Amino acid sequence: MTLPDFLPGRLSLVRGTRRDYLALARFHYRAVEPATWAGVWAVRYADAHDERTVGVGVLSYPCACCRGRETHFGLAGRPYREKLAFANANLRTISRLAVHPRFRGLGLATALVARMRWECPTRWIEVTAVMGRAHRLFERCGLARVEIEGWDKAYFIGDCPTVEPAGVGVPVPHCGGREGMCRLTTLGRATPIGQAGADVQRGVEG
Repeated sequence: MTLPDFLPGRLSLVRGTRRDYLALARFHYRAVEPATWAGVWAVRYADAHDERTVGVGVLSYPCACCRGRETHFGLAGRPYREKLAFANANLRTISRLAVHPRFRGLGLATALVARMRWECPTRWIEVTAVMGRAHRLFERCGLARVEIEGWDKAYFIGDCPTVEPAGVGVPVPHCGGREGMCRLTTLGRATPIGQAGADVQRGVEG
C-alpha cells in the first residue's frame, strides 16, 4: 500500500525498534509492553524540523493457548506441547498497532498490517482484539474473522501466501482470503504455492 504523499513532510514505512513502540505506547489501549518481540514496523514522518514515529506495529511470538486459534485450527484438546509447537512454527501475533492521533485517517494502520503480513516469516498471522468487534480494520485488511459464541474478544487470521506451513499433521482449515471461505487440509501436505488449491491462509492476533 502506498503512503499518502500530500502532507508537507514525507512518510516512510520501515523496520523499527522497541523505541518506536515506546514513542506511541500511550496511544494504545493496553498499557503494558508486549511479552515478546518478533518484529517491529514503524511509520515515520520527516519534515524540515525533525523526524518522528507516527505509527507502529509489533509482531510477537504466539502464546501456546488461544481460544480463537484452537477453534479455527481444531486444536482444542490437543496436548499443550503440540499446541505450542504448532503456534511457534506457523504463527506470529500482531500484539500492538498504534497511530498518533494527528495522523489517523490516513491509512497508516492498514499499511502497517499489510507490510507485517508481507514480511512475516510464518505461514499465518493472527490478532486477538478486544476492540475487534467494533473496529473493522482487520477485516478491511483482508483478515478473516473467526466467530466464537460467548467470547468477548474477536479473533482474526490472515494468510502469507509466500510461506508454506510447517506442522504436526493437524487438519487445518485453510481460509481463502477475503471471501472467508474455508476447507480442511492436512497440515504438512498443502499444495505448493501457485498450484491449484494453494490459497492457504494465515492467522492474526492482537
